Amino acid sequence: MPNKVVALVALLLVTAWLTTACTVQEQPGPQYAQQPTAQPAQPTAQPVYQTTYTNDFVGQHMLQRRQEFAADMAEASPLQRGMLSQGQTSDFQAVLAPGRCYRIIGVGGPGMQDLDLYLYDLNGAELQHDTATDNFPVLGLGSSAICPQVAGSYRVRALAYQGGGEFAVQLFGTQ
Repeated sequence: MPNKVVALVALLLVTAWLTTACTVQEQPGPQYAQQPTAQPAQPTAQPVYQTTYTNDFVGQHMLQRRQEFAADMAEASPLQRGMLSQGQTSDFQAVLAPGRCYRIIGVGGPGMQDLDLYLYDLNGAELQHDTATDNFPVLGLGSSAICPQVAGSYRVRALAYQGGGEFAVQLFGTQ
């Protein structure tokens, strides 16, 4: 008799498990929405950054270059810092939007004799690069303004062309 009870309990447990495991849950079918109608582009809120520039070489020189080359612009990215050896590169993403123009400022520390910046579009094609032999590159000046027609995440590359050490890059944009 005890074996029959054990067998019956086992059968009930297996049946309960199979019922639970094999239950088909109905999933809603695809939802078809109406085709969207053309809507005028709405301006999107841009993130607000407020960098506190540290009292070191790179921080103070970035503040100085910002006042010189982007005084009328808002910060469009946080200050990106890093270390590079000669010949090394470091890439950063710059989120750019149509209707705004941008400037990208780089600062190399005292050991960086030539820091270069490059800007690439969404397809990886080079849009601009710095040609000066110094450690304070700026992209987007004068007739080389960076005013994208397509929104997206563009790539900024910093290259330690000559020398090495600490560096920083920051993006500024019109409001």
